[in-house]
Order: sequence, then C-alpha cells, then structure tokens
Amino acid sequence: MGVRMETARLDKAAKLGKELLGAFYDSRVADIEADCQQLEDCLHRLLIHNGISDVYVTSKPKERRSALDKIDRKVYNEKSDYAERLLLGEQPQDIITDLVRARIACSFSDDVDKIANIIRKHFVIHEKDCADYRTPDAHGAFGYAALHLVCSSPQTEPFFFSGCKFEIQVRSRLMDIWGIVDWDVAYKSRLDVPYEIRRRLSSISALFYLIDREFLEIRDRATETILNSSGPSDISYDMPMHIIDMMKNRGIIINQECLRQYEYKLNILSTIDDEEFTSRRLRRDLAAEYAIYFSDRNAFKWIVPYYELAHLDILAEKYGL
Repeated sequence: MGVRMETARLDKAAKLGKELLGAFYDSRVADIEADCQQLEDCLHRLLIHNGISDVYVTSKPKERRSALDKIDRKVYNEKSDYAERLLLGEQPQDIITDLVRARIACSFSDDVDKIANIIRKHFVIHEKDCADYRTPDAHGAFGYAALHLVCSSPQTEPFFFSGCKFEIQVRSRLMDIWGIVDWDVAYKSRLDVPYEIRRRLSSISALFYLIDREFLEIRDRATETILNSSGPSDISYDMPMHIIDMMKNRGIIINQECLRQYEYKLNILSTIDDEEFTSRRLRRDLAAEYAIYFSDRNAFKWIVPYYELAHLDILAEKYGL
C-alpha cells in the first residue's frame, strides 16, 4: 500500500509539473529565446571588457521536450526534491535552472576560475544550485570537468524577460568537446548504455583530463622560456609599463612584428588632428593603448573599453589605421 501511495504521489507531481511547464512554454517561449541571446551578448561584452577575448560563447534555450523529460527524470529520482517542491506549489520554471543557458569554452582549464570570478561580480549567484564538476565527488577521479554557475540578473539591471534563472557552463575547449560527446552518447540514455561502453568512455575521459593538464604545462613552459630569453630591449619604444604588465599577465609575447606595428600606429596617432579623438587621448598611456589596439584589432580588443570600439573602428577607416 505504501509503495502504491508513493507512486501515486510521484505521478501527481510529474503530471502537475509538466502541465505547468507546458503552459509556461506556450506563453513565454519567445522570452526564453530572447534571454539566451541577451545572455550570450552580455557575456561576450563582459569578457572582452575584462581582457578575455580568446573564448567561445554560445547559448541555447532548453527545448520544450527536453524540459518536460527532465521533470519526469527528476520527479522519479529518489535523490531529487522536485516532487516535493512541485506539490508544495513551486513553479517548475523556478525549479529547473537551465531553461536559459550559455556555454563558455576557454583555451585552458585554469581560465575557468578567472572567468567565474568575473561572472560572480556581475550576476547574482545561486550557490546551492551551482555545480563544480571538477571535484572528485562529481565524477570520480576523471570525467567531465566544468563549472556550472546558476545566476540571475541583479535588480539594478533587470534586462532578462522570462524571469527564469540561467545557467552558465564554463569549461576548457577540450572539456567542451568531451561534454558534448558524453552527453550525446551516454548521459541522455545512461540506463541503456552497456557497461563495456561506459568503461571505454571512462578511459577516454581520463585521456582528455591528461591532455588538458599537458596543454597547461606546455603553455607555462613555453611562456617561461620566451620570457626568460627576452631582455629589456625586446620591449621598448616608449611602451608604458602597465601595458607590458598586462601583456605578461595574459601570457602574450610582444614580438618584433607587434612592436613594429605599435610604433607605426603610434606615429600615425600623433599626427591626427581630430578634435573628438584628440580629447580622448590627452594621456600618453591612453594613446599607447589605442596604438596597441590598432596594431591588431582582433588580438587586442580587450585593451580598450567595449563602448569605444565602434568609434575607434571609424577612426581606423578614416585614417588608415
């Protein structure tokens, strides 16, 4: 009798959750899609403004069918509190935290925490809903290594429309590949995957983990070697120290071609008689930052505020920068 009553309670929760979530999708699917695009654009601007441009940012709303399937999975999972929360009157769109979601894939695994710190400063973080899959408790010794942050926009910037929380997944590019493969092959049908295949996937995940660590080691060794072999004469021509420090902190090597372009652009900037532009470069260090930007606009986009980019690109076109 007890088992039958518990099954009936879970069936009621699953039915209620899917009905409410289906109605939410019927009325707010456009808002969910708009929030995804808004979140992606916001993350792009936020990371560039903080000096991080070598990342891949994408967003995707959770599909209706996937959301309804998640209600079923969670309600009948004895470790989940979905059933209890639904029966107590909580709305499913407030329980499911990844209806709006974005992925940030960075070059190296040690960039994950740097990016997470930027996100934490800009958004409201719901710590109890976050998950750090880099810890041994998450997947054992090896496996998918990423940080999932569940956020909402601060009250001062209510620029999202659906009212949902949103999930930002931060991981290395290598783990991004592994996460997609593992999800498609194993996670969606975890119960149906034979043991032998799961064991082979675990072996592959260990290789991904080791390769990720090797990339870090190679990067650090290469940067250390180049910096140790570079003397003060390699970084010259009136380049302010704060720019040199920013370059070194980001592991950017200032080579001769970069210096040549910097010198050339700085000379052009010094001859421009443009009232609006001149008022923006009264300080020597600001002119130097613009010269660095103009030397390679894709690589050094982070060095100027994002709201300056459109104006500077107009000047580049006008003066051949």
